[in-house]
Amino acid sequence: MTQKTTAIQPQEKTATTRFNIQPQEKTVLVGSKNIETLLKFLNEKEVAALLGVSVATVRRWRLLHQGPRYLKLGSSVRYSIESISVWLQSRPTGGGHVAEVG
Repeated sequence: MTQKTTAIQPQEKTATTRFNIQPQEKTVLVGSKNIETLLKFLNEKEVAALLGVSVATVRRWRLLHQGPRYLKLGSSVRYSIESISVWLQSRPTGGGHVAEVG
């Protein structure tokens, strides 16, 4: 089985750092067939590192239904890159109003 990790690179440096999240391909060998799938899911530690918060914060968001949508696989919790992106875009932003100096 060959596997590549998810590449996460800052797009631009502003007051709010934006990330260009690009899933890399993963090849899974099943019998005689190669199944090409996209590696689309992150665990809570990866989400915490990506967002610059603690794992406890990600867990609290999940408990309070405030964070990105997630998928439960048994006891494992996974977040799709798309759901993180949608959630980040839905968050309120500030700094739109230019303050007057004077």
